[in-house]
Amino acid sequence: MNLTEHLKILDVVSLRTIAINLNLGTPPDATAHYYRHKIKEALTNIDTFRKKVFHRLSDGAKQELLQWIFCSGTRNFQYEKEFFGFGLTVQEGSLPKDLRDMLSPSFRHLVVEQLQTPKSGKCSAFMQLILLIHALHRYPPPKPKKKESTNSRKKRILDHYSKKLLVDDINLLTNLLNYLDTNGFINSIREPNITSESNLLLWLHQKKHKWIFHFYKWLFQTQRLEYPPKVLTWLSDIQVSEQDWVRTTLFQNNNEHLPVRDWLTKWGLLRFTRYDENEYIQLTPDAWFLMNNEVPRSWKEQSVLVSAAREIFSPHSHDPFVIASILTFSELKANEYLLVFELDDPLNNKHSHWYSPKDLYEALKTRARRIPSAVDFELINCCVDKH
Repeated sequence: MNLTEHLKILDVVSLRTIAINLNLGTPPDATAHYYRHKIKEALTNIDTFRKKVFHRLSDGAKQELLQWIFCSGTRNFQYEKEFFGFGLTVQEGSLPKDLRDMLSPSFRHLVVEQLQTPKSGKCSAFMQLILLIHALHRYPPPKPKKKESTNSRKKRILDHYSKKLLVDDINLLTNLLNYLDTNGFINSIREPNITSESNLLLWLHQKKHKWIFHFYKWLFQTQRLEYPPKVLTWLSDIQVSEQDWVRTTLFQNNNEHLPVRDWLTKWGLLRFTRYDENEYIQLTPDAWFLMNNEVPRSWKEQSVLVSAAREIFSPHSHDPFVIASILTFSELKANEYLLVFELDDPLNNKHSHWYSPKDLYEALKTRARRIPSAVDFELINCCVDKH
C-alpha cells in the first residue's frame, strides 16, 4: 500500500485531524481531496517531514519509526496513535512503500556508521569446512580399537579432527562431517574416509562459489531455521557497502531475529563491534556473498603475509578457496587470531594433485603483500619442475 492508497481510506474527520497536527491549516470548506493533497505534499517533502513529524515524535516513537523504515519492525501499539496522528500508517508490518523509499536514504545516517572492521579471530562455518576437507585428506582417521563402541569411536574421530583444525566447537564439527556424509564425500562420521577424490576435486574447482550457497542453506535446514533469516535480509538492504555498520538498536524491539542471532554469530555470518557506547552489527564476508551474490572485497585484498621462514599468515575472512590452494601445500599451525600455515618441505608432495604448484603461486602472487625471494624462487622452481 502506498501513501495515496492509505489516505484514500481515511474519512474527512481523520484527515482534518492529521492536517491540524501537521500545521497545514483547515479551511472551513476544505474537502477530503484537499486534505489528502496537502498531507501527501507535506509527508513527501523530506525537510517538512523532519520538521513537522520526526522532530515532534517522542524518543521512543522515533526509534520505532526507524525500525519501520529499515526493517519490518514490530506492531507497537504504544506509538500507533502517535503515528496515526501524523498520517503515518503502521499496517501489516510496513510504512507506505513510497514513503519508506523516500525516508530511507535521508535517515540512514542515524543508524549506519562507517567504522574500522575489528580483526576477526573466528573462521566462518564454510572456512572450517574447507579446513576439514583438507584435514581429512592429509590426516587419515585413527584406526578403530577392538570392541570400541559407536559413541566412543565417534568421539575419538571428533577429538582427532578438532585438534587438526585447532577448534573446540564439537557441535559444528559434527555438522560439517554430517554435510560431507550427506553429500557422499565421506563414508560416515565414524569412518570419515574420502569416498571419491574426483568428486571433491570437482567440488573445489567447478562452480566453486555456488557451494557456499548450498552449504549454508543445508546448515540452516538442519537447525530448522528460516533461510535466509530476516535479519540478514534487513541488513543487506541497509548495509550498502562492506564498511557499513548498523546500530543494533534498530532491532531492539524486534524479537524475530533473536533465535537465529546466536547461530549466525557462531557460523561467522554476523559480527559485532562497539563504538562511542553503541553496539553495531555487520554482515561478514560470507554473509555479504550470500545476500548480494557478489564476491566481497576482503576476498580480493592482498592481506596474506609470507615469511622467510616459509610461514603464511591469513585473516580468517579471506577467500576460502584461496585458503584451499594454500592448504594443499601446507600444514595448519594456528587458528586463533590468524590462520597460520607452514609450507611443506619439499613443496612437491603427495597432496599436490588437488591444486598445482602454479595454483599456489598465483594465489600468493595475487593475495600476498610480498613473497620473500627465497620462497619465491622455490615456488617458481616447483612450477617449472611440474611442467
